[in-house]
Amino acid sequence: MRSSLLRFALAAVLFLACLSGWKFLRQHPHLERTAFGPSASAHAYHHRGNVYLAQKNYDMAIADFTQAIALAPNDPSAYVGRGLASYFKGQRESADADFRAALALMARQPPRVPALRFLPAQF
Repeated sequence: MRSSLLRFALAAVLFLACLSGWKFLRQHPHLERTAFGPSASAHAYHHRGNVYLAQKNYDMAIADFTQAIALAPNDPSAYVGRGLASYFKGQRESADADFRAALALMARQPPRVPALRFLPAQF
């Protein structure tokens, strides 16, 4: 149980790193209705996935985060978003895999949020 609580806490911390996009989403609510073409960026799918996540539309959020991952596989925040959507949908194994993928990617990158430096290395 302690391990799952730590994973959830980590997901919450990682999700806070994505909050800068939420301000953008509030200013651009039309993203929810946008149909992206083949030239759409991972950034666009990631932001729309955040909109769906905020609306508790987890299936659409997972689809958009998956597309963002396909376009930018080294972006840990897309894995965190998809992991949160999976977690809230009740798909714990999938969420755990996404959180682990995000952690592995973050270990290879400098932290974007200074507080992430203090997370235990074994987590």
